Amino acid sequence: MITLLNILTSRRSAHFTIPRTGPKVSILVPARNEVDIIAKSLHSLIAQNYPNLDIWILDDQSTDGTGELARSFSRLNDRVKVISGVPVPPGWIGKHWACHQLSQAADGDLLLFTDADTWFNPSTVSKAVDSMLSSDSDLVSFVPSRETSSILQKLTLPFVDWFALGCFPLTLARKLRIPKVSMAFGQFMLFKRESYEKIGGHESIKSKIVDDMELGRRIKVFRLRLDLLDGTNDIRCHMYRNNASLIDGFARNIFPSLGSNTLRLTAVWPLMAAIGVAPATMLIVRGLGSSMGGLPIMPSVIALILMTMSWFLTLKRTPHSAWLSLLHPIITSMILALSIISFAKVKNGSIDWKGRNILK
Repeated sequence: MITLLNILTSRRSAHFTIPRTGPKVSILVPARNEVDIIAKSLHSLIAQNYPNLDIWILDDQSTDGTGELARSFSRLNDRVKVISGVPVPPGWIGKHWACHQLSQAADGDLLLFTDADTWFNPSTVSKAVDSMLSSDSDLVSFVPSRETSSILQKLTLPFVDWFALGCFPLTLARKLRIPKVSMAFGQFMLFKRESYEKIGGHESIKSKIVDDMELGRRIKVFRLRLDLLDGTNDIRCHMYRNNASLIDGFARNIFPSLGSNTLRLTAVWPLMAAIGVAPATMLIVRGLGSSMGGLPIMPSVIALILMTMSWFLTLKRTPHSAWLSLLHPIITSMILALSIISFAKVKNGSIDWKGRNILK
């Protein structure tokens, strides 16, 4: 039901106007050791058809030439500005500190936070600004599409898209003022500056691991308006370039997304196992000859069909093959395994990202 509701009601901003004049947008990109991908991102940002914008890159103490590459763009285009980040102060997570520095340096009326491994279609910023102005939103966030480059990525990242577009109620997230029914995506968060400052910006969540979710919740805490749109036609990202970074990324996000709350994990884990893994497992066991104590088979068949349909309809809107929906019990099993790794790493204080331990 949630999947069908999202497909019928989620907006992709297909109809929009490119304003001749409009509020200045400052695109803010924290970059740490992104030399292999940042050029693609910058080319897409420079190609935006929104006229009134500038692009700010923060070189977060990179050691691979990211800063030098970004500065080569700034020499060719005066809209691109590069600043050097200063060391992370105590109590801050590195990326949050980088975003805070960018927000202090930029002078745009609207602040658009994105990542160095993300690229936009030429009209993406225009669509977002048009949506913000027409709905008077304080934060516009787009659900991005995710590219994969390994088998492990193909068998894990589709879960993120299914959860966002097929399982999470986007319409309720827009309409309800309940902070827990909220989601934002760090690949695209467009704030009104005054709203960003009202909620305290990144400084208010400086020690929270999952920044985008926390900022989306704070928008609702302050009774401001969040607009969450399907941006799978507009934004692509390549979050993880190898399997090690994928495991680190999921470890950094899954358990902290649940508030690092053990009780919450013990409630969600069996629920996801029950709806995502158990029906297929029961049918396989029955096919191997076990009667499972006389349990009826039809509920498992119905559950498996409905879940497969949900996954298929969701993945049709993403770069992932829709036929991966047939493997959704395997994908869900891998996510459940990664959630255990996430739990263990958070409890051990061993969450690393971009060469930093973010829990110390």
